[in-house]
Amino acid sequence: MRLRDGIVAVAVALSACGSGETEPSPDVPNPSAPLLGSLRIPFANREMEVTIVGEPGIVVAWRAASDRDLDSIVWDGDADIAIGRLSERDLVLGWIGTVCDVQATLTVAPGRLVVTPVPRQGCDAAAVGRGMVLTFAEPADPAAISLDVGDRVLLPEES
Repeated sequence: MRLRDGIVAVAVALSACGSGETEPSPDVPNPSAPLLGSLRIPFANREMEVTIVGEPGIVVAWRAASDRDLDSIVWDGDADIAIGRLSERDLVLGWIGTVCDVQATLTVAPGRLVVTPVPRQGCDAAAVGRGMVLTFAEPADPAAISLDVGDRVLLPEES
């Protein structure tokens, strides 16, 4: 399934509050994780700022994905995140959110990538896709990388 087709089929889930865990959820960015960089991704006449954190030396460069880059992703059913190969070390990561998601954190760990949107006010918006090309230090196998989109947290309405 292509990104443009997958966007229409995705429903945005709201997060559950309080898991009772004593350790941070793997979907929540670790505030002590090293800052690797940031990236601005244009999408749907807007822009998303992605802060990249995690283990240094896994991903060594990044850029916003073009439509052509995103076409290399094979979407699996109703998935809201997927990855495709551009070259031996370059993979394209694509995910679906809402037009209101304008900030997120990408957490990089060995064999795992997690995109977590920053908490925001609620809005009624259609799902849209965006993505980035990640250059790995070593050849990377997309099938060996676990992908997750962290919970979308909606803040209480302002009075």
